[in-house]
Amino acid sequence: MNVIKSQKSKLIILFILFYHCFSFYTNIKLGFSPFPTYPFLDLLILLSISSFIFLFSSPRFAHFYLSMWMVLFAVIGVTNTTMYQIYGDLFSTNYLSLVGEAQEAFDWEFINLWDFLFALLILMIFIIFSDYLLKQAPKPKLPSKKRYTTFLALFLSSLLLFF
Repeated sequence: MNVIKSQKSKLIILFILFYHCFSFYTNIKLGFSPFPTYPFLDLLILLSISSFIFLFSSPRFAHFYLSMWMVLFAVIGVTNTTMYQIYGDLFSTNYLSLVGEAQEAFDWEFINLWDFLFALLILMIFIIFSDYLLKQAPKPKLPSKKRYTTFLALFLSSLLLFF
């Protein structure tokens, strides 16, 4: 059981490190400070997102879950650099209603090739490293009662720190 917790904790640390790679690159590309304004808040949000992997008994599903979040961060990073270069604005949830119009006017020439390749490279390295972590640890089964307690402890403690 401790082996699985250790393995998933390493996966969370890897997730946070690679998120910061995306964040640093995007902020430098946009001309902002490479460091987040509220690093503690970023860490709490990332811990809240990643703590869900303690609910999954399958390490593969945990890997898939965090990889999907990394894909989302890559897409948002490329979208932000593209929007900032074209419109001088950053992506926010207010723009979700305009996705249909943007899809009609979209042209691949808008996207900077180097931003796309960087995001793809970081994403591939994350997948390779996390897959390597999964292959290194033995594969014992985690009892179902223990999964929920670990998840709740991490998730609730990160939520309490918001307030």
